Amino acid sequence: MEPDTDYKKLNATLECLEKNLIQQNSFRFIFVRGIIYGVGFVIGTSVLAGVALALLLQLFPFASGFIDATALK
Repeated sequence: MEPDTDYKKLNATLECLEKNLIQQNSFRFIFVRGIIYGVGFVIGTSVLAGVALALLLQLFPFASGFIDATALK
């Protein structure tokens, strides 16, 4: 390969990298990524809390009466 061709490839790669960095650092991209992360965190936490509560109620059945009583108040 000729050195001129290598420089052209390198320049094209750097331009593509710069374009991707500009896109990823845009406020819109960061905002959408934050929203998606937050929604995923809430859904995951809810699922884990539900599973943990179900397991605890299986291990300690006397706690189900307490939970039902507090839910009615």
